[in-house]
Amino acid sequence: MLPNATQSEIWYIGRIQLKEKKAENLEILFRSEPDGRDLSKIFASSATYQGGTWHFHNARRAEYSASQGQETLGPLLPELVLPECTAPPETLAAKLLPPDELPWPDVTRLAFDRARLNDRLRAPYETEHWNRLAYPLACPLLCLFGVAFGMTDARRNVAATIFSSVFVLFGFLVFTRLSIALGQGNRIPSFLAGTSSILLFGLGGLYLFADKVGWLWELQGWSREHPRAAVWLRRVGLIT
Repeated sequence: MLPNATQSEIWYIGRIQLKEKKAENLEILFRSEPDGRDLSKIFASSATYQGGTWHFHNARRAEYSASQGQETLGPLLPELVLPECTAPPETLAAKLLPPDELPWPDVTRLAFDRARLNDRLRAPYETEHWNRLAYPLACPLLCLFGVAFGMTDARRNVAATIFSSVFVLFGFLVFTRLSIALGQGNRIPSFLAGTSSILLFGLGGLYLFADKVGWLWELQGWSREHPRAAVWLRRVGLIT
């Protein structure tokens, strides 16, 4: 709704196809502003976005009287065009559909549609895009923790290995959901929101795995022969 507008629209869409610019099972409620009184409602089985305007098919319009609010249904029309319905499909999808319900191509299209969507509307879809891109790496990085724990704890106590693995998994899931929520709320950059859990836990798992298999000991021996590299390795904590 634009500032100082006297009428607003509330859209209900059963399904929207961004690539084809089509929608199915629509209901559009028109309300007066600022009192919020229902004016009319459009029912349509489908609609297409053509020339900057929505064309409704098999549509029926219901008018509400100003005094009693009684509904009066109009005839069923094969096509109905309303000049005031100009919102692009991308804008409607960004307002109505959560990102996890859209296929990845549509998520990517909304995430980088800077021409139609502002940063607040794009944030949930950009976060979802980066999360879907990075999330397949969750399985191998969690396996690093499992292997590292199993190389030592399993020899002493199987329960300790299981508890450690479950604790890491729980922490990973909580941190992932927290970062995604912050990214979708446009509190942190979308790239960090979608990939930070993979990066942080991946580095932690790799460090723990390298320590268990002896890579860090080999790195420490190699650093004695390369003093310049040893300075940087000490700064990042890989050697002492």
